[in-house]
Amino acid sequence: MISNGFGFVEVSDLGKYLGVPVLHRWVTTASYQYLIRSVEQKLSGWKARTPLLAGRIVLAKSALAAIPTYTLQTAVLLESTCLAIERIIHRFIWGSTSSRGGIHLVKWQDVCKPISDGGLGFRKIDKLNNIFLIKLAFHIITKRESLWVRFIRTKYKCDQGVPLELCNFTCSRLWKGLSIVWNDVRSTLIYSIGSSTDTDFWFDLWIVDIGPLVEHVNTEYISSIQHMSVASMAASNGDWRWQEFDHLLPLDVILRIARIKTLDNRLSSDTIGWRGDKNIIFSVKFAYN
Repeated sequence: MISNGFGFVEVSDLGKYLGVPVLHRWVTTASYQYLIRSVEQKLSGWKARTPLLAGRIVLAKSALAAIPTYTLQTAVLLESTCLAIERIIHRFIWGSTSSRGGIHLVKWQDVCKPISDGGLGFRKIDKLNNIFLIKLAFHIITKRESLWVRFIRTKYKCDQGVPLELCNFTCSRLWKGLSIVWNDVRSTLIYSIGSSTDTDFWFDLWIVDIGPLVEHVNTEYISSIQHMSVASMAASNGDWRWQEFDHLLPLDVILRIARIKTLDNRLSSDTIGWRGDKNIIFSVKFAYN
């Protein structure tokens, strides 16, 4: 009725966007078969013209880098799809064809080691997929003003702070992928305190050299720990409310907290960075290594 009223044509398949299928059904191996075919077709056209191992390695890297990258950045791939693509590339490197089997001198795991460790520097597709998803999750946390971030956080009702976990029921493939890597993302965040209202006192990493404070709480008190902002643990004059937490933490941690400058509500909001890099900026290359 709605389609007729607006003059729209009702379809059962939304097709592709930027070359990637808009998946709205249950995802199966067939859903990503186009990736496997794309790699297969690209490499099969090169087999006859690349007799040298070095040439096949260069071509395999270019195919691996170019063909599935966009999909890797927008959805979590099935393990079977990743293995199928890697199997095609591995066979191509060692000169295997449908009529002639090549000798695989080195295991794929060793081929994927960094060149400095004796490998060829290939990247495992499933791990690269995770890194791309971690990058997106990091942007969801740190680029709150971006339109796509505002949209997706509102859609899944997590527009406040950094959730402990993401609900992955009845959601898109992108959100499901983000929920898988979310714990890895949270463990690599580092907080720079401003007004301190957005940072969790117990569970967030806001004191770099000692980690989340909850990790230092005696197990018998863990059940009493609740999510509290750093600001809520300070009085209006900026002094710490020691009575709220000094009995829960060891002396060395208490002394470390005491060294932190008095909090000021007039400061800007807390900022979040990635502790894997000295500039606290996320890097796919650095994260994968």
